[in-house]
Amino acid sequence: PPTVAYERRYTPSLAGSILKDLEIPRGGAVVLKLCNRSRGAGVVVVTDAELDNVLQKLLLPPENLEDWLEEKRTAKDLLQEKSLIEEQCNHWWANECPLFVVEKCCSSISVAKDTDSPELFDGTLRVAF
Repeated sequence: PPTVAYERRYTPSLAGSILKDLEIPRGGAVVLKLCNRSRGAGVVVVTDAELDNVLQKLLLPPENLEDWLEEKRTAKDLLQEKSLIEEQCNHWWANECPLFVVEKCCSSISVAKDTDSPELFDGTLRVAF
């Protein structure tokens, strides 16, 4: 899929630049990825309408991140289930790479999982929820 790298720094015009650079249509989606992570860590699929809000969450950590992290280390917080975006924020905030990449979210023609199977597989799928 078309891919562009950006500085890992929020600006009010970043979402618009991403949508323009990748020619994302209204109702389209992008995949945000950290450059130096694996196994889906830091991968966020987001629609055009949600992009600016998600970029703010990922690229603007709490002002006093050390104190915020210390508060989250309590037994109660460690046992509490995190939302997907909260989990991804932790990867983004801890990442030392100055860049991130954005891919156009694309789908391919679905194919049958097995010859006689009604289940279909999208070969471009690279993340699971």
